[in-house]
Formats: sequence, C-alpha cells, structure tokens
Amino acid sequence: MRIGIISDSHGNDTALREALQILEERKVRTIIHCGDIGTLRSLEVLGAATATIYYVTGNVDHSLPDIEMRARENNIHFAWEVVLAEIGEQFILAATHGDDQQTLGGLIMSQRFPYVCHGHSHHQRDERIGATRVINPGALQRARKHTIAILDTDRDDLEFIEVPEKPSKAAVESPHGSAASKTG
Repeated sequence: MRIGIISDSHGNDTALREALQILEERKVRTIIHCGDIGTLRSLEVLGAATATIYYVTGNVDHSLPDIEMRARENNIHFAWEVVLAEIGEQFILAATHGDDQQTLGGLIMSQRFPYVCHGHSHHQRDERIGATRVINPGALQRARKHTIAILDTDRDDLEFIEVPEKPSKAAVESPHGSAASKTG
C-alpha cells in the first residue's frame, strides 16, 4: 500500500493542493497529515482529497474552533495526540505531531508499530529505531524546500518529494491590480 505523508502546511493551501495533486497522480489512496494544518479552510482542502485521510493536530491547531467536528464533517479520521492508520486489518502506522517528545518517544520505544510518523521540526527524517521506521516528511510551509513523502508499505520504500512552489495570486499582482510579468 502507498501512503502519502504530509505535515506542517500552516495554512499554505497552494502547497497543500499541489501536494494532494501529486499524491493523487501517484495513485496514493491513504494520506496522513502529521499536524499544524493551520486553518479550518486547509482542513476542508485536505478533506476534498479522494484518498482516505488521517489527521492528528499539531501545536498550532489546538486553538482552531470546532476542529474535531470540522474534520469529521470532511470525512477525516481525527485525533488530538496520536492517530492510528489501519492498513488491512491491523494498525501498522501511528502518527503524532512531534511537539510532545514524550508521546513521540513512547510510540517509537513501544515497538508496536512498524511505522511512526511525525512533523513539527520541518526537517525530513527517515530513521530505523529497533523494528520501527521513524518518518518526518518535512514541511509545506516555513521550510527551505517544501516536501512530502510516499511510503510503500509492501516494499518498505520511502520517497521524499519536493512540492514546487507556485506563487499565490496576490504575490504575482502588481499594486495596480494587473499581473506582474515574470522575467528570467
């Protein structure tokens, strides 16, 4: 099974849409968002994906009003601290945001899950600790490169993918309201 892993989009809907498009083109049917989605609008963008979505809140998401209800309205599997992705008939992947080192460390050290995913640091990670593979896809905002990951659980293969930055409409408009020309 191919699983898309996203984290730290921080309200960057342009990058989130681009990431979801990449995952759809690559026929990913399950997506994990490891927190810091940033806005309720972004939650709706995530929920519009055709894949099965799992989402765990990040440290900037806890103050979003009605986030749990809005996630469920968008058919997103939601959790406050740890979300478990059911693959087949077993839970093989646990995801947390990573801001709580005790929670992250506990998941890893329990050795209950072949895969533990997290975000928060905005840095890619692919590390084996005992029988657990620890994965951080990087970030879609506040990172030098915007990245996601695709995990193929059948082959135990992980691919990091750079999400190209597309300027927002506001960024390409001149102060007079017309599109600025791009040179170079």
